[in-house]
Amino acid sequence: MLRPMTELDIPAVVDLLQEMHRESPNYSALSYSPDRVAEVCGSAIASGYAVVYEVNGEIVGVMGGTVFQPPFSMDLMACDYVMYLKPGNRGIAAIRLADDYIRWAKQRGVKIIAVGVSAG
Repeated sequence: MLRPMTELDIPAVVDLLQEMHRESPNYSALSYSPDRVAEVCGSAIASGYAVVYEVNGEIVGVMGGTVFQPPFSMDLMACDYVMYLKPGNRGIAAIRLADDYIRWAKQRGVKIIAVGVSAG
């Protein structure tokens, strides 16, 4: 089940993103800061895109993003912060997360929707 992230979800998301950090050949070279994850989650909940994906009451996925104006344009662009699903939950759940993110961005009138693949 896909649903908006709440403040109560932040500890589970901190743990989930630590799994992503360990799994990523790129991000694992960086330090991991639970405080930074909590800060970004709070910001996304307050003014961006922040959703979790649950299976049987367990958060197994997360996606966060924002809408902004690039420095060279008055137009809007959407950019994701993170999209991660635990192994074994990546099929249809990934499509649902991406579809929801795209729908959310279009509702805000963006001209460009960006989804990055930087975790490796």
